[in-house]
Amino acid sequence: MAYLGNRFTIGRLTEHARAGMPPGGVSYRFTSPKSGVLKDVFWYRAFGTEACSPTATPKFIVSIRPDKNGVPSTSILDQAEFGGGSLRDDWGWGKMSLPNGALLTVGNIYHIVASISQWIDQVCKPKIVMFGIKLGGFFGAPDQPFVIPKTQLLDTNLGGAMYDEKFHKAWVPIPHTPIFVLGFEDGSFHGQPYREHRDYSLDFYRNVGQEFTPKKDSVVNAAFIHGRVAWTAPTDRLYASLFNKATNTYLAKNIVMSTPKIKLWGWCRAGFPAPITLKADQTHRLEITSPNSQYTQSYEVKVVTTGYQDPGPEVVATAFENGAVFSRDGGKTWSKEPYFTKGIWDMPYWIK
Repeated sequence: MAYLGNRFTIGRLTEHARAGMPPGGVSYRFTSPKSGVLKDVFWYRAFGTEACSPTATPKFIVSIRPDKNGVPSTSILDQAEFGGGSLRDDWGWGKMSLPNGALLTVGNIYHIVASISQWIDQVCKPKIVMFGIKLGGFFGAPDQPFVIPKTQLLDTNLGGAMYDEKFHKAWVPIPHTPIFVLGFEDGSFHGQPYREHRDYSLDFYRNVGQEFTPKKDSVVNAAFIHGRVAWTAPTDRLYASLFNKATNTYLAKNIVMSTPKIKLWGWCRAGFPAPITLKADQTHRLEITSPNSQYTQSYEVKVVTTGYQDPGPEVVATAFENGAVFSRDGGKTWSKEPYFTKGIWDMPYWIK
């Protein structure tokens, strides 16, 4: 039996750690999805100065390092320094381009390490904060691996570390999901760009779906999404349909989903009448609908997003072509952007 899906442990955005001077710093840990040259790193961060004048010029350095027992090694594959001008209150997505490129090997673990490379003086201290998602979020299938969007590759090594300068004088792992995107020399991207979750309401004209492309032929029997009965008893059931975009045909249509008790979040299940074969390299869409529910008597489905900020147009356009899709005309047309904001969207789901 095959398994496809996304597991997100997003609870809330929180400060990952603040960097110090080398050998100190903070890091994001990841498994390389491919062998190739890493050229760009997009990361969610804040950097600036505390108790500094607006003309302060702090400098920071970001390096790519191999992993050593869960924390960064001292070996540096490539690094870049940035700074100059006022960096106060500068937060959000940043892009760092490596001067030479870091050669990564598929399956190996690496770290993105940020450190302060220059103090201004003893009063004005630069800071760099790397943000992450606190683990222990409220959804995730128990028998489901942590899968990175697009590549559908398992990465149980996602995490981070900080250098404890005060007590241990050593790197200490931190239980956070990092927020980052890697840009390879061949134009491909990899990463976990989502920083928050939203509740998307379903009714007679608003639908939500998830597009995905299996890497191999897969036989599946059921689909699951994370949802709830929003407030009062809906006027219709919750349904799942499975659509093959390549052949423009439905593989399953309007399968009733089980739902938790009213107001309680949980996994909603739709069992297919017979096993379904998903063809490799063909894009499919899992559609979640409730066509006769009213706005005040409906369901909500969990989605995750980059929020009002995203890594950049090149990432949005090419990095995550699969993901959540939305309909505001009862399922006649689908868009990657909901009506209220832009960005990259995804949906916690699994099919097996």
